[in-house]
Amino acid sequence: MSNKLTDGQLILSYDFERTKLANQTTYMSFITASLIMGAFAFNFKRYYVSMMAMLLVIIATIQYYIVDYNLNNGLNPDAKVLKYIPISVTIFILLTFIIEIYEIRRFRIKFKKGFTDF
Repeated sequence: MSNKLTDGQLILSYDFERTKLANQTTYMSFITASLIMGAFAFNFKRYYVSMMAMLLVIIATIQYYIVDYNLNNGLNPDAKVLKYIPISVTIFILLTFIIEIYEIRRFRIKFKKGFTDF
């Protein structure tokens, strides 16, 4: 028996490696985005935004390990739970923006009143 890969096995091997690399790239982009969010949140003392950044790290880590586990065990990396991760992250980010807009409007109203109720 030879250790050479046939054309079909070689293509599958490249697909496997490409999928693993794409999974790692996606994970690192999630981590980068959450680090940037966390840095801005702590700089402007918006702790709910930093909580969103931590939640993003947790979600990205779960997604990475599910895909990696499925790839390493020869399963389809497209798990059912992964289909809901982008929409859940989008909802959390929109909620964070809504809270931030509410906080900015509340601050402007207090600023116009002259900070009398601080």
